[in-house]
Amino acid sequence: MEKNVQALSIDKKYSISVEEACEYTGIGENTMYSLIKREGAKFCCRVGDRKCVIIRHKLEEFLDSHYDLTA
Repeated sequence: MEKNVQALSIDKKYSISVEEACEYTGIGENTMYSLIKREGAKFCCRVGDRKCVIIRHKLEEFLDSHYDLTA
């Protein structure tokens, strides 16, 4: 039994990986990981101990409301 799965573009996915989020936003990985570690970052969903999945539309809302991403 074969699965006929087509890859979705990033802008159509509900959740994306950290690497995809960096590609989508143009933000570097170190900056993205520091944003994820912030206490108020509600765009990230932890899966297990190490994996982090980013909810794309929540990331967009976060970036729309923050004009300075420095620590």
